[in-house]
Amino acid sequence: MPRISENKIEEIRQAADIVDVVSEYVTLKRSGQNYFGLCPFHQEKTPSFSVNPAKQIFYCFGCGAGGNVFSFIMRIQKISFPEAVIFLARKYHISIPLEEENTEEARLKTAIYDVNRFAAEFFHNHLLKTVSAQKARDYLRQRGFSEKMIEKFNLGWSLESWDGLIKEAQKRGIPVKILKEAGLALPNKQGGYYDRFRARLMFPIYNSSGVVIGFGGRILDKEAKAAKYLNTSDTPVFQKGRVLYGLYQNREAIRKENQVILVEGYADLISLVQFGIENVVASSGTALTQDQANLIMRMTRNVVLLYDGDLAGAHAALRGVDILIKAGLQVSIVPLPPEHDPDSYVREFGAEKLRKLISTAQDLIDFKIFAYSSEKSIEIPQNKTELMHQLTGTIAKISDEVLRNLYGQRVAAKLNLPERIVFREISRIQRKENKSSEAVVTKNGQGVPKGASFLAELDLIRIAVEHSEMLPFIFQNISIGEFSYPDFRRIFQIIFQHYQQNEEIAVQEIFDSVENADIQALLAKINFESSEELPEKDLRHWAEDCVATIKLMEIRRQIDEVRQAMHQAQMSGGSDMTTLNQKYLGLKQKELAIRQHEFFDKANDTDDVPF
Repeated sequence: MPRISENKIEEIRQAADIVDVVSEYVTLKRSGQNYFGLCPFHQEKTPSFSVNPAKQIFYCFGCGAGGNVFSFIMRIQKISFPEAVIFLARKYHISIPLEEENTEEARLKTAIYDVNRFAAEFFHNHLLKTVSAQKARDYLRQRGFSEKMIEKFNLGWSLESWDGLIKEAQKRGIPVKILKEAGLALPNKQGGYYDRFRARLMFPIYNSSGVVIGFGGRILDKEAKAAKYLNTSDTPVFQKGRVLYGLYQNREAIRKENQVILVEGYADLISLVQFGIENVVASSGTALTQDQANLIMRMTRNVVLLYDGDLAGAHAALRGVDILIKAGLQVSIVPLPPEHDPDSYVREFGAEKLRKLISTAQDLIDFKIFAYSSEKSIEIPQNKTELMHQLTGTIAKISDEVLRNLYGQRVAAKLNLPERIVFREISRIQRKENKSSEAVVTKNGQGVPKGASFLAELDLIRIAVEHSEMLPFIFQNISIGEFSYPDFRRIFQIIFQHYQQNEEIAVQEIFDSVENADIQALLAKINFESSEELPEKDLRHWAEDCVATIKLMEIRRQIDEVRQAMHQAQMSGGSDMTTLNQKYLGLKQKELAIRQHEFFDKANDTDDVPF
C-alpha cells in the first residue's frame, strides 16, 4: 500500500466533498438533510441511494453499498484505496510525491496515465503542425469537422514511421516498457519495439473523470490492407467494454436532455456534436456490455440507438441490447434510410430533421420484428417460433410488470399467436433465470444469520461509533475474541486501535482503515441509522445487554460442546465423565452469572482492558 501520510489523506478528504464527487456519476436531489439518487451499483427504479453531506458518507438502502468518498471512488472505478486517494488528489490538483506510490500496480497505472497523456499531446500536435498530417487535416475538412471539434475531442495523427512515438518518448525519459504496457508499442522479431499506431487519425478515449485511458485509430489510406479501425488492447487502465466514447465530453448534455443517443463510431459522434446534438456516446463497434449499461444508468434511463440504415446496421443495433433492457433502461431504435449512417444523414438533412426522426424511434420489440422479417419470412412456422423465442427472451428481462405484459400482448398480436403461449414462454424464461439467481444468496454463497449474537454485536458497534464515551466500559467488559463474526471483530479491532491512539473515534479514519467493501457498507449503514438520544443510564443498560448476550451465546456454545462430549463418553464407557460434569457445572454457573449481569461489577474493579 502506498505510504501516503495521514495528513495528505485528510487534505484530500477535506477537498473532495462527497456530494460533488458522487454528482459526477449520479443525479442527486436534495431531500431534507440528505441527497438521493438512483444507485450506480445495482438496478433500481426508485432512488434508494443516499448521500449525507454532514457525515460525508453514502449508503444505498437497496443493495447495502456504503462508505465515504474514497470508498465510493474505489467501487465506481474498481480500484484500490491508494489508487482512489491518488485519483481524487489529481482531480483536486493536490500533489502526492511519486515515491509514495510504492506498490508496483499503483506505479504502473500512474505511469500508464502519464504516458497516455503524453501520447495524446504528441498525436494532437502532429495533427495540427506536421506536413505528414496534411492528409488527416484534409480528411477532417472534408468531413466538415471544425477546429472546435478537433480541440474538444483532442484529435491527433500518428506518424507513418515505425518508431516516431517511441523516439519522442525516449527523449523525454519514458521507458519503452511503459509504452508497451499502455498498448502504444509492440515488440518486433529483432527484440526491439515499434509503434502500434501508425499513419492513423487518433481518437483519445477518456474515462468518466477526463483521464486519457486509451486510443482509437482510423486508417485513411483506402488501399491499405490494415484494419480500418484499431483500438488500444486491454491494459491495467483500459478495457474496451467498460467505456463509452464521448461520455466524458457529453455527460452534461446527456443529463440535461435525460436521454442518450448511442452510435457506433467515433466520427458519427463528432458529426452529431458539431451539428448541436450533444447527448451522444459511441460504443466503438463492440457489443454492449453490462459495464456500459451501468455507465448510461448513472446519467439517464432513456436510450436511443442510432445505427447505419442497412441490415448490418440493424444487427449492430441489436448486439447486446438485451443488456440495456435488463439494466432497466428504456430502449428505442432509429432505423436510418438505406445507405445512410448518422454522419451522412445529419450532414445531408441537418440536425432538425434528425431530431424529428429520433422523436419517432421504434421501440425495441417492433424493431426486432422488423430486423428479423427483413431477412426471413415469419410466415414459415419454424421462423415464427424462432422469432417468438427471441422476443420473449427480451421481454422476460423487463422488470416493469405492466410494460412486460403490454409487450407480451403486442408480440402475440403481431405474430398471430395465442397470448397464453407467449406468456407461458415468458414465465418459463423468468423461472429459469430466477432459479439461477436464487442459487447465490450472498457474494460468498452464504447468508448472514441475524440471531441474537449477530444483533448484539451490531448494536455494540453502533454504541461504540455513536457514543464514544461508552468505549472504556465496552473495552473493560468484553474481549475481541468473544465476537462471533469476523467482520465485527475487525471493526472492533480498528475502533480499539483508534481509541488507544487518539482517545476518540474518527469515523472517516475508520472507513479508510477498512478495505473490505462489506464492512465499509456496514459502517455506513450504522451511521445512517443513527439511534435516538438516550439518557446515560439507558445507554449503559443497552451496552450491558449487548455484552451479556454476546457472552451468553458463547457460553451456551461451550455448554453444547460439553454435552456432546458427555454423550459420547457415555456411549463409549469413557472414564472422564467426572471432569466433564465439573466443566459442565462450571459453565452453567457462568451462564447464570451472565444472565444476572453479575460479571460487570467484577470487571469494573480493574483497569485492565482485555483486548
